[in-house]
Amino acid sequence: MPQKARLILLNALPLNAIQSECSTILCRKIQLSEVVELIMNYDVENYIRHESTVKLLAKLSGKDLKPSSELYKHEDRDILVIITLKRPIRGQEVEVTEEDLEAYLCIIVSSDVRINILCKLLVETLKVQRLLP
Repeated sequence: MPQKARLILLNALPLNAIQSECSTILCRKIQLSEVVELIMNYDVENYIRHESTVKLLAKLSGKDLKPSSELYKHEDRDILVIITLKRPIRGQEVEVTEEDLEAYLCIIVSSDVRINILCKLLVETLKVQRLLP
């Protein structure tokens, strides 16, 4: 029986979280209302540290979400929701509103044979063009 998908909340996608040598990342921009619906319908693992963003998501969804500084490691069943500030302000803690955020729904495909073939083809093409040794 297949394992249930995990809904992962991130503020960015750390590429070192992907264990596969070759993967494809598929993303679609979504509305914050869609994020809230997903949070309400899945068990959520939150990896967002920004307190104001987490508070807003908790308020909108009615879920008990806490800021987290844990490191995310990708699993094949993960559904990623990446929530970012439209205009990041570095070095300051800001209170965010719904209008300050944008969101992306992403999946990472790494176990597909076709993906591995395309990655090998990419490497060979770069070698032929002498862009790789």
